[in-house]
Parts: sequence; structure tokens; C-alpha cells
Amino acid sequence: MSVSALAGAVLLGSANPSPSRRLPRVPRRRDPLNLLGDPPDADRGDSVCPSPEPQLANTRRSLKDPLGLDAKRRKRKPKRKSSEVAKTSANDTHEPAVETDRSESASPQKRKRPKKFQFGNYNRYYGYRRPDEDPRMSLLQPEWFREKEVLDVGCNTGVLTISIARQFGPRLVVGMDIDGALIHRARRGLLLAKDEDKAFPESLSKTYGDLSVPSLPQPGSFPGNVLFTQGNYVLDSDQRLNACTPRYDIILAMSVTKWVHLNWGDDGLKRFFQRAFRELRPGGRFVLEPQPFVSYKRRKKLSEEIFANYQQIRFRPEQFREYLLSREVGYSTCQLVGVSTHSSKGFRRPVFVYTKSEVQR
Repeated sequence: MSVSALAGAVLLGSANPSPSRRLPRVPRRRDPLNLLGDPPDADRGDSVCPSPEPQLANTRRSLKDPLGLDAKRRKRKPKRKSSEVAKTSANDTHEPAVETDRSESASPQKRKRPKKFQFGNYNRYYGYRRPDEDPRMSLLQPEWFREKEVLDVGCNTGVLTISIARQFGPRLVVGMDIDGALIHRARRGLLLAKDEDKAFPESLSKTYGDLSVPSLPQPGSFPGNVLFTQGNYVLDSDQRLNACTPRYDIILAMSVTKWVHLNWGDDGLKRFFQRAFRELRPGGRFVLEPQPFVSYKRRKKLSEEIFANYQQIRFRPEQFREYLLSREVGYSTCQLVGVSTHSSKGFRRPVFVYTKSEVQR
């Protein structure tokens, strides 16, 4: 075949393409993005006059969502909750379903357990009483304390101790409590009480520091006559009572007998009374505010030891007076000073003063 014949064959083939070989489709001018869909093609077997409803529905769907995003969203399966997954897996394995929630699976916050005040060491004790004024102060006589050495057993945060030191002019007041945290708060309260006596406004002290002339606290004058210490006044054995010597002119035991009784039983409370008597100077006073036995019941389950002691108590508060005036202890007189006034009935307790004789047997 010549070159001219070959060229003619190529031209004839391009003019009459075979059905198996089709040219690429050219988009319409009115629909360059082909949003209205492809036209029907006779070679594909499509009808020349398609029904208008499907074509219209396809057109609306294409105009609203030309990129086909809604179709992809419909195909996505909704995520199941973790609880449903757990139920499904449990049903497949024939095990009971265990629901797991994200809030439960997360690390739970540890709830603070309420503190058990085993020794009556309430950190808000004076919140129930009036913090700025203790009504029991009206039952105490200033002449008992003037130029005397005083011990306040179970002083808590030291509100009563500081009030006695400031108003009654004792030579020394020692506040003792078994709880070190309460002693720390009592010392802070003493510093605040000291700042109240300054002549300068508190704002100047905060801005420029301490403006008072530095000096050592004078013994016998407030606040140099106050001392707070941590300790347990209940001795662990009767043998240690022999080492107790007279040291104080007056000892206060305000609302502490119940806690001594519950924690150390009858024997511990008797040692408490005997130590107080031995540490008093001749003519000294023991100021006692006992709690009634009815109030013991509400605190008997604070610990197993307290519950066991409660079951074995035979020495009741109504027997305290007879015991303290007996030869086993040795007080000469007992006087009911009065009952503290308070809005709460539980704080209306009698206050007694036991006096040690001037002449010891």
C-alpha cells in the first residue's frame, strides 16, 4: 500500500468512528458542571424520553448539594454509646451487661471523709459558742486568777484561755490540748489578740510591717502571761502520780470529762482527777464543768476502744462530787458556781469549784 492510500484510510477511519471506540463527552454550555446529569445515550440503552420526575428529583438534589456531601453523611453510621457497646458485647458472650459511662470510667474524685473528733478536739468548737465572748467567763471570779498560775486543760483554740489572761491578770496561764493543730491555731489567735492592742491601724502594719518598738514580753502582763503546749494530761499508770508536785493555783477542766471518760475509762478519769489535785497548791481551786452521761451515748461509736470503754463505765458524772470530796482525792469543799447561759440546751452545764485545803493531812 502506498503512502497516499494509507493516509486516506486514516482519514476515513476518523470520519466514521467505530461503535466500540467513542470520543470523550463534551459538557453542555448551559451546564458546564454537568449538574443536570448526563443526557440519555442511545448506545447505553437509555430511553430517549425519560420520565420527568426522576430527572427533576435528581436536579433538585444536585442543586442543593453539588458536591454530594449530604450523601456521604447519610452513609455514615451513628456512633454508639459506650454503654450500648458494653451491652452488645455482653450479650454476644452470654455474660451480664455492664454499663460503663464516661463519667464513671473517669477517675472519681475522692471525697473527704468527715473527721472524727475522738478526743472532743472540735476545730469549730467556739463557732458553736460565741467566738468573741465565752458566756462561762461571767461565772469566774477575777480574784481567783489575779497574780496566780493557771492551767487550762483541753483549751481547744484558746479563746477562754486568752480571755482569762487578758481580763483577770494572772501571772501565767498555760493552755494544754492533745491536738497539735488546735494548739497551732491558739498561738495564731494569741498573735491576733496582741495586734489588737497596737495603736497603729492594721493597714499600716500590713504595708510597712511591725511599727511597734521591739521588746520582750513582760511576764505577768498580756500577752507575755500566756503559754500554749500540746500534751495529754491523762497519765498511763497510777505509779506516775507519785511524781506529780504542786505547780498551779487553779486548774480548769471545762467540758473535758466526757472525752477523758470515753477514751480512758473509769481508771483514766480517776487518774485525771487525782493528778489535778496533786498539782494544785494548798488552797488551790479546781474548776470543773462535767458533761451529763446522756451525751456519752451519741459519741460511743467513734472507735472500737471508745465503744468498749462505754460499755464498762460504772463511774457516772453524778458520782464525781462524792469521789472528789473523799479521802481518795482530798478536796475540802465544793461549790456550784452556776450554769452557763447559752442558746443551745446542750451547752447549759453546771460549773463547780472544788477547793483544796490550806492544811494537808
